[in-house]
Amino acid sequence: MQELAPRYRMVFNLFAIEGYGHKEIGELLGISEGTSKSQYSRARVILKTKLERLDAHRSNGIFRK
Repeated sequence: MQELAPRYRMVFNLFAIEGYGHKEIGELLGISEGTSKSQYSRARVILKTKLERLDAHRSNGIFRK
């Protein structure tokens, strides 16, 4: 999560963890509802890609003892 751009991380946390809606996030951060949705979606893709890479490394024995 720390590797996400600050705005992506903020939107992701507010939506996925804190339970705010995109309209509320937009008002809080001074962005449009659509921008909030877009940044949340992009954050999810980035996190999913990172998790898939980590899983692939583990499957290949890189992190095994």
